[in-house]
Amino acid sequence: MFAVSEEKREKSRVLLVSKEATFSTLLESLIAESPFALVGNVGPAIALDSVRNQVPSMVLIDIDSIELQEVQRLILKIRLLSRALVVLTGVEACYGANGLDPLFVAGANAALMKPDGKLSLGLSRENGLLYLKRLEQVIAKSSKEICP
Repeated sequence: MFAVSEEKREKSRVLLVSKEATFSTLLESLIAESPFALVGNVGPAIALDSVRNQVPSMVLIDIDSIELQEVQRLILKIRLLSRALVVLTGVEACYGANGLDPLFVAGANAALMKPDGKLSLGLSRENGLLYLKRLEQVIAKSSKEICP
């Protein structure tokens, strides 16, 4: 499906932070067949340990499953430990959405809206593949903005 070099796979180490088991499982199965290497699928309580130990190039935070204040604190702490991209994902994770500004001020790099709701990734493989393609684009764009 995706042709990717080992060098690129190493650069795309993803840590998923979510409390929602259904979304985590769906995304985990999609990532297994993608150019990304999932290095962890954890809840927010152990996310910092995972950032420290797994050294991801990107932290994908499911904001539908975690309170925004908790996400904000997590992002601030991630920024103290790592230069990893922090990408928010959720049903309403888009620029200009109410309540997301503090997350970008805290250090989030990008937002990626879930297509058609939380569970749509499992309802349509096509939606899942489009989501992964968009995630790849977000990473590429964010990487250029951080390291021109």
